[in-house]
Amino acid sequence: MALQWIREHLARWDDAKRDIIGGAAAGIFDSRYADLPDGSPLSGEWWRVEDNGRTVGFGWLDAVWGDAEILLAVHADEQEQGVGAFVLDRLADEAAGRGLNYIYNVVRPTHPDGGSLSRWLEARGFTLQPDGRLTRRAKPEAAAAKAPKAGRIGWVDLTVAAADSARDFYAAVAGWTATEISMGDYADYAMVPPGGGDAVAGICHARGSNADMPAHWMIYIVVDDMPAALERVVAHGGEVLQPPAEKRPLAVIRDPAGAVCALWDGAA
Repeated sequence: MALQWIREHLARWDDAKRDIIGGAAAGIFDSRYADLPDGSPLSGEWWRVEDNGRTVGFGWLDAVWGDAEILLAVHADEQEQGVGAFVLDRLADEAAGRGLNYIYNVVRPTHPDGGSLSRWLEARGFTLQPDGRLTRRAKPEAAAAKAPKAGRIGWVDLTVAAADSARDFYAAVAGWTATEISMGDYADYAMVPPGGGDAVAGICHARGSNADMPAHWMIYIVVDDMPAALERVVAHGGEVLQPPAEKRPLAVIRDPAGAVCALWDGAA
């Protein structure tokens, strides 16, 4: 292969995108793409990947407050040929060249093979975050230094039925700006402090895997051995309310005083 990375200025919906993105299996990409008329303008920055003049993939980047959400799309006939890794490397270069901190991807709950995609990203330095994003430093060599250490509070979020109202309340009170995190047919929110930078908290809908989460600000304490930590919870009079699950390396616990928090597997 002789892959070329070509930026599309004023990107629009066209036959190649309909073939690769619109023609992908249901649940992989936003369903709205399939309904776009020809020539519709597209948000964010787009690049196409060509092999000897044939379009074999696309990369997309949307910068928000110092980070970049990315999308990778590879033609069905060219998968497992290195095109996806090529797109990921180029998107990381583009983000780093813009001085962005992190690149991240959200694997939709509707993805027919979301587990494999998540593992593919994790093998390339991405880490699953409590808000559902898979994130990586735009410059991977900085990732180890930024990884949360055991014993520290790695994240905090609020899960409530009226997430939009909570988002607006804290935006007014704390000056936070909400960045949408797609959860398939709805969006949760990563809250960014005034002036930008990394998100400091999440506000989530009590839906899907979060349906049974308590409605209070939840801290996530990083542990380096989840099974051992859960054994100690019980041994010391606590209770495991929710054990870890696939693609969700956290456990909700109640301490002997009745306070609830979450443990986050820093080794996951």
